[in-house]
Amino acid sequence: MKFAIAYFSETGTTKQAAERLGQVLKVTPLAIEATVPYTNADLNWQNDNSRANREQSGQATPPTAKPLTLPDFNVLFLGYPTWWGVPPMVIHDFLAHQTLAGKVVVPFATSGSSSPERGEAIIKQLLPKSDVKPAKRVNNFSVAQLKAWVQQLGY
Repeated sequence: MKFAIAYFSETGTTKQAAERLGQVLKVTPLAIEATVPYTNADLNWQNDNSRANREQSGQATPPTAKPLTLPDFNVLFLGYPTWWGVPPMVIHDFLAHQTLAGKVVVPFATSGSSSPERGEAIIKQLLPKSDVKPAKRVNNFSVAQLKAWVQQLGY
């Protein structure tokens, strides 16, 4: 089984989870980045007019992701923070530019309070020809907890 990890992280929380998961899977996580980087003001969820809030609510042009070439893999672990209860819009663009038909995709999310099910449903809609596994919220998971999760998945 060949694994890949791609993640989007603006505050470092999802990056930390991806790095720990990388230790478990023995692969280097790859960062998904927005073509136009986010500023702190862009990410201010308390400001209805912040860039992220306007993008998530459909009031602004969705962001694009920088091109990212993934290594050869069978299983992609896809990490992202939860914004407005769902993956950031940049994930949509990233997935639109990947060839994932026939691949397994395992979403993992970080969030202060949101469960990952809505994000999982969106990923399944975006990837109808992929085997999307149940999403997992992995806030503050240790390497041991991530290893147990990967084993539960059968890997």
